[in-house]
Amino acid sequence: MRAWPGARLASGAITYEQVGPPLPSESVVKIAYQKPVRDGNTIRGIVPVLDVKYGNVWTNIPKSLLDELQVKLHDPLQVRILHKGKQVAKVTAPFEHTFGGVAKGKPLVYLNSLLDVAVAISQGDFAAQHHVASGVDWEVEVSKAPVVK
Repeated sequence: MRAWPGARLASGAITYEQVGPPLPSESVVKIAYQKPVRDGNTIRGIVPVLDVKYGNVWTNIPKSLLDELQVKLHDPLQVRILHKGKQVAKVTAPFEHTFGGVAKGKPLVYLNSLLDVAVAISQGDFAAQHHVASGVDWEVEVSKAPVVK
């Protein structure tokens, strides 16, 4: 079994010069990425990955941006998911700490284990129900839902 140069370098088994020849900059592959941003009362990000075991949609939107909108527990949020600019899902769901905060089959917005915004259906599969996948061409918009009086 051959150890990776990075591991060997980190362990002190080789020096930096022994890692290998320099790579030309044009051979470096750049991955498209959309940094999450706040635009007024809307936060925009992407769906980098799905929690495929449960069908939850994870975003790259950090808790700090949700805090900027002053979102509190149980606040209704409007979530739009777009694929290549075309809307594939639009839901209004409360911000909850646990899935028990909503009835079975109802959507919710929560913070995943990375403290990023995620969208789910309690005891359901949000991704399958709304035909959502992941990648940089899957965009998410989150905003506070209008209060109906």
